[in-house]
Amino acid sequence: MANPHADLGALTVTRSAVVPAIRLPRRWVSRVALPFALVGGFAGLVLWASWDVVSPPADVKVVPVRVQTGAAEVVVGRELFRANGWVEPLPRPTDVTVQTEGMYRVAEVLVYPGDRVEAGKELVRLDTARAALDVDAAGKRHAKRLAAARAARADVTKAGVAVTNAGATVGLAKAEGEADATAAAADAAKAGVAVKAAELTAEVEEELWRSKAAGSDVRLRQAKQAVELAKAERDAAAARLGKARTGAAVRVTQAELGIAAAEADRASLAARADEADQDAADAAVEVRRAELELARAKVVAPFAGVVMGLHVRPGRIVGGKDALAESKGAVVTLYDPARLQVRVEVPVAKFAMVRRGGPVEVEVEDVLPGRKLAGTIAYDAHLANVSRNSVPVTVELASTPPVELRPDMIAAVRFLAPPASGPAKAETARRLVVPRRLLVADGGGVRVWVLDPVAGRADLRAVELAPGEADRQTEAAEVVGGLNPTDKLIATGRDGLRPGARVRVVGEDR
Repeated sequence: MANPHADLGALTVTRSAVVPAIRLPRRWVSRVALPFALVGGFAGLVLWASWDVVSPPADVKVVPVRVQTGAAEVVVGRELFRANGWVEPLPRPTDVTVQTEGMYRVAEVLVYPGDRVEAGKELVRLDTARAALDVDAAGKRHAKRLAAARAARADVTKAGVAVTNAGATVGLAKAEGEADATAAAADAAKAGVAVKAAELTAEVEEELWRSKAAGSDVRLRQAKQAVELAKAERDAAAARLGKARTGAAVRVTQAELGIAAAEADRASLAARADEADQDAADAAVEVRRAELELARAKVVAPFAGVVMGLHVRPGRIVGGKDALAESKGAVVTLYDPARLQVRVEVPVAKFAMVRRGGPVEVEVEDVLPGRKLAGTIAYDAHLANVSRNSVPVTVELASTPPVELRPDMIAAVRFLAPPASGPAKAETARRLVVPRRLLVADGGGVRVWVLDPVAGRADLRAVELAPGEADRQTEAAEVVGGLNPTDKLIATGRDGLRPGARVRVVGEDR
């Protein structure tokens, strides 16, 4: 019998440390995960390889698109083919740009899309207070430099007067020198005469003294002294003459130096005046530039037209470097509603029948039901559209477009046979022909099953029949759009086929 007083606490074991968690060995990756991954990959490969057995593609036979080339008589006015396009401005919409060097804030937009504007009408009003101040400042700088230029020219005139005065001083110096020299020469001549007279008196006194006829020794000595005095006066007169001549030469030289200095001053002042004139001319250019900036800040319509789009709003900063170079500062787009054209995507298979100047008829049934607009082929883009397998061709309307037409409206264009100057000619034409039994009616259109050889899938593609083909009962039908000469059409196995379904070509249907 069990003891009810037994102490079970004595069986408790006290552990001294935390029991470590049990970790699986790393070998489970190579022993468990890797085998499962290999088995899964192998199973996926087998499933992919046998997918055609599990879900087999539909077996189909294909038939190629036939290309018929032959001579066809061109009948004037006969419809050659039809293509779709859209209306657009002729030659292009016009972007009205802000051509200012500075950047300005749009204060007010004065037009809305669809508004008719006259040439010169202001479209967008900019905040031009700064440009007006620049014009005022440039005008004041110009006036200041004009005053400086006039002052410089006055200095040149003053320097010219100084040159004239210096020339007069030279003439006066020469005249005074000549007068002084003449007076000194007269004094020298007079002194020479006095010497001769004194010498003669001395000789007479000496003869008288020697002959004892008269006179005395005193008078002889006085006569000789008079001779010496006359010679001294003569020498002094000669010295004065030389001095007068030298002084006159010096004064003339000084006056000539004055002329040279005055001419140098005049040349310097003339150069400064030319510089001042150039500064004034530069200031005038700055005035014109500021006025041009202010004029360009007024955004006006370059011609009468309709606003096609607005690219700004009040508060936006425009001008300067606010946009890319190809659309720099465009604020409004205009077009002339009296000049519209139609851009048509002509299939490459029909492009051989396009001739510049050829007649066309344009129909815009949604807007102009029952109306046909005459036009001519203006030019082609000389660049094919790879994605559409077409060539853009531009058609110009022969008369003023109806007021209901708008850019980007879809239009149907009928290309007609052009008139010939001689008898009707046979032209080589290439046509894409498909068996009529392969056509699938889809509402108001027609589709055919086309093989996608890359993906191996079926594509239910919409095609466009040639005019009148829908009403014919022939075995083959001409297709003008939606197919390429290299396409393969699904002829058999179409029952239960869905677009995008996988198919397998088992042969060609004859």
